[in-house]
Amino acid sequence: MKKGFTLLELLLVLALVGLITGVIMPRLGGSLSGVKLRSATNSVAAMMRYARSQAAAEQLPHQVVFDSGSGNVVLRTAEDAGGGAGSSLKVYELPAEVEIAGIKSGARAVFGEGKNGFIFYPGGSCSGGEVLLAVGSRSYLIRLDRITGLVEVD
Repeated sequence: MKKGFTLLELLLVLALVGLITGVIMPRLGGSLSGVKLRSATNSVAAMMRYARSQAAAEQLPHQVVFDSGSGNVVLRTAEDAGGGAGSSLKVYELPAEVEIAGIKSGARAVFGEGKNGFIFYPGGSCSGGEVLLAVGSRSYLIRLDRITGLVEVD
């Protein structure tokens, strides 16, 4: 008697693998966008924390500016406390799936058309506010405390 698998057994195994893959892959795709959202949120929060520390270290106000059109988040120095644009230090491009769903900023500065942002001051404080990043129905909220300049992610 020969040992091995019949063609029918091999086809049955391949059909089962295809069925399992077809059921699991869509779920993994959804979790990948969730991972990208979490990663983008952490990157933006890290940029804000960096802006706060650089403002204190250099004794110069720094801005984190959100450009809804391009999906970029830009860290730049401010020419003055009034929020004038200075030189760009870092640019982070949000993944295509991640959108800026909302910004509430206490900054009175004009950042430009379609842009909004936050100012971090040398004393450790900031303009305060919130940023909501989302992918589909999932979202994360980044909060900035006006007095302490601390950045929290919810």
